[in-house]
Amino acid sequence: LSSGTFLPEETILLPEQCRFPIFYIDSKEKELTVFHVPFHASKINTRYKEPNVNFGWVQDFKGNVLQAIPAEQYAVPVDFGSSVHFDMFQSDPPVFAVHLADIRATRNDTLYHYDKARNELIPRFTTNLPSDPLYLINVVESTLYYYAYGQKYTVEVNPEYLEKLWTIQVNKSTKEARYIEVVNDYLGGIEFEFSFFLNHIDREYFFKSYEPLELKDLLEGVLQNNTSLSDKKRRELTKLKDSLHENDNNVLLIGKLKTRY
Repeated sequence: LSSGTFLPEETILLPEQCRFPIFYIDSKEKELTVFHVPFHASKINTRYKEPNVNFGWVQDFKGNVLQAIPAEQYAVPVDFGSSVHFDMFQSDPPVFAVHLADIRATRNDTLYHYDKARNELIPRFTTNLPSDPLYLINVVESTLYYYAYGQKYTVEVNPEYLEKLWTIQVNKSTKEARYIEVVNDYLGGIEFEFSFFLNHIDREYFFKSYEPLELKDLLEGVLQNNTSLSDKKRRELTKLKDSLHENDNNVLLIGKLKTRY
């Protein structure tokens, strides 16, 4: 690979063109499970004059489709703002969580579980929001909760066309729902907003990436405005702030979510 040599024997062919695909590879069974954003046929864009055949499928490493979920019921208009969330929870058998985030909101946003044994998508959590005004929604789940986060969409003012994000947390056991705000205590109380385009919850983990100067500005604000910081925490945050420079790589924060109530 260091020489850039193409390895044809290692190539896994896909049965159709994919948009924003997410893969799960089962090396033991030599199978690939794929979900992506399926498009309707476009009357305007000739590159997409043919609709996608499948929303998701299981194939072998040679490109043979073993089973599939047809795209007809799930296809969305051609728009590269849409995305798909596909996650796998370790269990026996494994649980596959699938959510298609349709930026044009042509349907209620629904989180599905993919039953691989029966080749079925089973709806687990559905939002029901008004279509006027339009809301951009994304739905993910952790071990204990469902999360729906989004914002009202408008193009009246550009580029500041999105209101503040809101997040709803639903307890899987009690079905209780509440609005939540995420505050980073480790970084001195920085308030954090979810992003419609970037998922920040993945099964048992919460993660957030910061550009170095973005994080540096946030830390400067905390050090200036948070008078309740202990001397130890203030020294830690000052050291972190001073270590950040413009050409550094992004800083990735990872937190472990609770798996028991």
